[in-house]
Amino acid sequence: MSEIFQGELELTAHARRTDPSTSHEAAKSLSSDTLRRSQYAVLSVMCERGPLDDQRLLREYAWSDVSTTFPQSDSGLRTRRKELVSQGLVEDSGIKLTSPSGRRMIVWQVTDKGITRWRSGE
Repeated sequence: MSEIFQGELELTAHARRTDPSTSHEAAKSLSSDTLRRSQYAVLSVMCERGPLDDQRLLREYAWSDVSTTFPQSDSGLRTRRKELVSQGLVEDSGIKLTSPSGRRMIVWQVTDKGITRWRSGE
């Protein structure tokens, strides 16, 4: 992984106040560098295999080569995707799918800014 996020502000993982203690411990265990690398791994999968809803992101990530280098939990992957949205690297495509349980799911796509970041990381 290239240093595409170098020079950016220090990143910190967070847990909600209502989250269990294990979530707070997990957030504290992630260094800024690990967080950046984890985000880049998710961005890479989304660039190579997207647009994706969260369920498909989980499957595609598990099948990707990057999953062995940066293993992440399902909730961790969704959190990294949310962080990428906050950074303007991923956005709602406007497409909604229905999950097998009947719930609507957003299909996420990489923005032009996200593609530029990903390409500069190669």
